[in-house]
Amino acid sequence: MDRKKQRNTALVVTSRNVHLYIVAPVIDELTQRDWNVRVLRLERIWERAERFLSKTTKRRSLESFYEKPKPTKPSKRKYSFYDVLARVIFQIANFLRLERPSIIIVMTDSTPPCRLAVLVGKLAGIPTLLLLHSGMVGRNYDCPVFLVDKIAVTGEFVQKILMACGVAEDKLVITGRPSYDWLIEAQRHFNKEAICRRLGLDPAKKIIVYTTENLPQQENRKMARIICETVREFSDIEFVIKVHPSELDLSVYENLTKEFGLKALITRQAHIYEVLYVADIVITGFSATALDALILQKSVVSVNLTGLKDPLPFAESGAAIGVYKGKDLDEAIQKGLYDEHFRESLERAREEFVYEQAYKLDGKATARVVSLIEQMVNDD
Repeated sequence: MDRKKQRNTALVVTSRNVHLYIVAPVIDELTQRDWNVRVLRLERIWERAERFLSKTTKRRSLESFYEKPKPTKPSKRKYSFYDVLARVIFQIANFLRLERPSIIIVMTDSTPPCRLAVLVGKLAGIPTLLLLHSGMVGRNYDCPVFLVDKIAVTGEFVQKILMACGVAEDKLVITGRPSYDWLIEAQRHFNKEAICRRLGLDPAKKIIVYTTENLPQQENRKMARIICETVREFSDIEFVIKVHPSELDLSVYENLTKEFGLKALITRQAHIYEVLYVADIVITGFSATALDALILQKSVVSVNLTGLKDPLPFAESGAAIGVYKGKDLDEAIQKGLYDEHFRESLERAREEFVYEQAYKLDGKATARVVSLIEQMVNDD
């Protein structure tokens, strides 16, 4: 690859829709520092291929979401294929004298597009960085073999889990999550009345938001049914169902709200931060949206009706209200909406939990990631 370049160049490779959103603050900051940033967007290709090739949520077991999977031996054939293909790409890049980036940045190195980008980077001697900032890492995390040189993690909780999995401490750098730099200044970026007007909600009413998850269908229906059945008991409220991006069929929610006579905004497209910002209470299972809501200082109800252990310690930490039986959901919503003393007790636990999961909410996470990038390039 041609090493002549006038300025530093970052190659960002995305393989899921959420990736570009996660890395956007970093791209903006690098651009302001006179970096040339190129984004290779492969999410449309890969997500379609993934839906076609991989097992769907209909086939996945409930335990796969709540319990740590049994370790499996890596497929030598699979990794050999990646290695060979990476070498072919590397030779083609050399032949075409393509510009050699200063660093390659990915949000995962487990999907084929990102894994290949990292492998090509290693062949070319280009430093590689993983921003492990999508979703949340729980104690049941199925830790992959990371190929990147460095991993930027969101907080101490994730760092400890990865180290327990065998990831070297010097490979991990706590930076916080760049997208939270924007979230912690939400009042500057969002206007509740304007958002509600756009979404067709009444800002004068209490707003209950249910963020769904990519659960097996049977469990998803069970949780949605109990939530809809409970919410209908509350009068003079607005109800929003924010559908997980991977769920393409909204009919289960449309049918349930119709069955219970509920008026609800059911949306997959609305910006998650806007929906959470206008919420008075957020109901979910173990979605990362719970952490987003806690940073916005919202009451959070974490629902787990499986009988299995929580995969993430929202309720265990005391930062969220844990619900393990359907009959207890009504009381949890009542407390989260109207019991000021109870909400204050949640607030005390929230600060410690958020620090463990998201590090310092000082608006400098993006700067820390960019400083790490510059350090990696200068050390190369």
